[in-house]
Amino acid sequence: AVADVNTHVGGKPGGVGLPEEYQVACLQVGFGNFYTVRKGRDIDEVTSITIPAMQKGVRVASIAASAFDGCSALLQIKIPDTIQNVDVGFGGGHTSGSAFMGCTNLTSVEVYCSDASSHLNHEQVYYSAGGALVHKNEETDRVELTFVPAGITGKFVVPDTVEYIPMNAFANARVTSVEIP
Repeated sequence: AVADVNTHVGGKPGGVGLPEEYQVACLQVGFGNFYTVRKGRDIDEVTSITIPAMQKGVRVASIAASAFDGCSALLQIKIPDTIQNVDVGFGGGHTSGSAFMGCTNLTSVEVYCSDASSHLNHEQVYYSAGGALVHKNEETDRVELTFVPAGITGKFVVPDTVEYIPMNAFANARVTSVEIP
């Protein structure tokens, strides 16, 4: 099953999410007037998901801890360039508290350019390269390889823009070799 949150989102008490019969991800307004992607019912049935950049005129800016927890069928996630925070947990992308914990077959996290980014006043902080998630850490002012999906196999080439690789960026990844330029 493929879900495009943007086309399936409907109103729900306590937040905005997919219709009751097929709720994949919930978008809830958080502090600062932006939406956060949170885990919804039936997410484990989805193989691909696209997160919208805007919902009802409000920016989607965050992906919460456990948003895709246990989604072993999930192969691909597309996130907009409006995202300012992706919770990867204390120990990295495959550990407790991570948005991606248990996504054992995920092969690609793609950050796409959205139309919304051109008229929002924000700097893009997440990028994708080789299916992995790269983050411009504003606190350390360096580019980090944030998350390598568990479903990526074979050789992984670290993007040449990466300045730091956190200890658990490759936790549970099935790559057989890593090339650092």
